[in-house]
Amino acid sequence: MKLYIILAEMKGDFISYIGNQYDNFQMLGYKFAKDHTDACVDFFSDPAFPIDWNDVEYIWAEELLIEEGSGKFGENRKIYTDVFRLPSNE
Repeated sequence: MKLYIILAEMKGDFISYIGNQYDNFQMLGYKFAKDHTDACVDFFSDPAFPIDWNDVEYIWAEELLIEEGSGKFGENRKIYTDVFRLPSNE
């Protein structure tokens, strides 16, 4: 098992205090898994906190290693949340 950080692009932009607009990326948590896809699926199935998945555009996972050149920096497959079965908000 490898340790992954789970990241997301949120729907909507981040607006700074002085009015600059940025893409809204968030760190959601960590998961141990065999690969980045399983890490995303596991996090979606059992998030560490309540989250409205309708606010999330896509998620991805980056393996955490202490090795030079280990980061993928978003090059892993983006997993759009509509591929998961979304629970109702009721």
